[in-house]
Amino acid sequence: KTLRLETLMSATVHWSDDGWRTMHDTPTKNTGLGVHCADLLTKHISAGGTVEFTFYWNEAGKWENTNFAVTLSEARRSYYKEVRTTYAGS
Repeated sequence: KTLRLETLMSATVHWSDDGWRTMHDTPTKNTGLGVHCADLLTKHISAGGTVEFTFYWNEAGKWENTNFAVTLSEARRSYYKEVRTTYAGS
């Protein structure tokens, strides 16, 4: 299973599936259609597991300053159960 994130600009997705004990960086790829995609490999994460992530905007050289979280579900068609957003201090 894969969690695909789509952005309108080039970015690096900084993410974790274990509460930030370990982290991964996955660059987005330009599709040529005005969208950039990053595929996060999540096949090892059980239902109820959470993927947390943020974005580093490559061209701007800035962090999003927001953490996002997706909780995985067992549902076949609805793979994503919950999305939480946490704002970092300004």
